Amino acid sequence: MRRDRITKLQDRAEAGDDPVLKWLVGNRETITKETGKYQTIRYHDRTIQNKHDLNRVSAATLHSSVDGEGSKQCSQVRGVHRCVTDGTKLLTGRNYVGALQLRSNCLYTKGRAARGRVAKERNCDLCGVYESLSHILQKCARTWSQRTRRHDSVVELVDQLLQKHGYKTEIEPSIRTAAGIRKPDIVAWKEGACAIVTDVTIVSDMESLNYCHGLKVTY
Repeated sequence: MRRDRITKLQDRAEAGDDPVLKWLVGNRETITKETGKYQTIRYHDRTIQNKHDLNRVSAATLHSSVDGEGSKQCSQVRGVHRCVTDGTKLLTGRNYVGALQLRSNCLYTKGRAARGRVAKERNCDLCGVYESLSHILQKCARTWSQRTRRHDSVVELVDQLLQKHGYKTEIEPSIRTAAGIRKPDIVAWKEGACAIVTDVTIVSDMESLNYCHGLKVTY
């Protein structure tokens, strides 16, 4: 922040016609020291020269942490995270806070609560394995029905969007193939134009999205 202030002061001196400001910027020892001191900044053993560098290093630091690793692939699906800053009223205040906690891996789990406490229980009382947020969202038997509802709600949303764009759709048709019966979530088509086969896949944020997508396409 201090370096940015000095840089803006220098830019004003160069672009303006104030002789006093130009003299101060060119001759004051204090400004010269500040310029040299903050020309390069070290942050987490990396050199920061501008805000882009700072954002890049901050992201890398977050993604190397336990709570931030799941956000590593966020840049591939920017639209999913638009709710953080779009300011709409689609979320109540409580749900908005909950969404941010979910995104930051800050919701309560036994595993998270047991950090640094060796004697504290950290396993799921139903499954008997380490209770992380990933376990609750993707694997725990207790949340099976909610996972199904989550999947179905995404399918319904995609179906509505396809119909809005003029496609005819069929949900979960049984299609005979050489490899057996296939039941994709949605088959959408426009007469005489094209057809689209869509299968919704919700995977752990620790998985490679490209790899999981490739598996589904191959299937």
